Amino acid sequence: DDKIYFFFTEVSVEYEFVGKLMIPRIARVCKRDQGGLRTLQKKWTSFLKARLICTIPDKNLIFNIINDVFTLKSPTLKEPVIYGVFTPQLNNVGLSAVCAYNLSAVEEVFSKGKYMQSATVEQSHTKWVRYNGEIPNPRPGACINNEARALNYVTSLNLPDKTLQFVKDHPLMDDSVTPVGDRPRLVKRDVKYTQIVVDRVRALNGTIYDVMFISTDQGALHKAISYENGMHIIEETQLFPKFEPVQTLLLSSKKSRRYLYAGSNSGVVQSPVAFCDTYTTCFDCVLARDPYCAW
Repeated sequence: DDKIYFFFTEVSVEYEFVGKLMIPRIARVCKRDQGGLRTLQKKWTSFLKARLICTIPDKNLIFNIINDVFTLKSPTLKEPVIYGVFTPQLNNVGLSAVCAYNLSAVEEVFSKGKYMQSATVEQSHTKWVRYNGEIPNPRPGACINNEARALNYVTSLNLPDKTLQFVKDHPLMDDSVTPVGDRPRLVKRDVKYTQIVVDRVRALNGTIYDVMFISTDQGALHKAISYENGMHIIEETQLFPKFEPVQTLLLSSKKSRRYLYAGSNSGVVQSPVAFCDTYTTCFDCVLARDPYCAW
């Protein structure tokens, strides 16, 4: 793709709150962005950002701190899926959640969504509200494509000042990116998730499963499998004896012999993706429902 995405949490500018309300964001820039000729010289001309939604509306639970993301790509998927690990801002209930987003849902917001603008509400107070005015052409924040080239906009240096000034004043999208199924794939109580990697596995019977490996701030690793009625944690492994946060988590790319690599302040641990040897009978193996293992 010709776009770069990055994820962060920042103080909200669009919602009124007693304290500082944090908002998880996804932002996008174009790889070949060279800045503007006059407006936005040596600055991004394509920077746009939008809110990531990860909530349970019927329980009024909002997960608004993003801790890590992983992009799952597979020949068996129509498009990449972005998995994110979230916690609430006021995490006195000790909850963590995993939400998944289709890349097409992200692109829909940036390519067709409404923008926001800064408006003065009181004498010295500004608030971001939806912009309902005219949008310049080429569309602000869009990457240079064949349609733009046909209009002689070959690079960002050729873009008109009207488009560049608009994206400078309206970097925030009004539309939000919603997760697959409009709710988290997994919610876990009494744990704080820190990192995530996801694998897509074809079991011996041909069924395809998504397997999530999620680390905690206590040095543990949870393994969750996708079934028809949602994600289920089938295994918990203590990686670090000192109960310290896992700060990095990587999945090896070798399909023949896959390993996980977890890092903390004290060291790095290598772990297999499955402990099939622990199942001493066929019944135990089937009961574990681990797609990596077969009897």
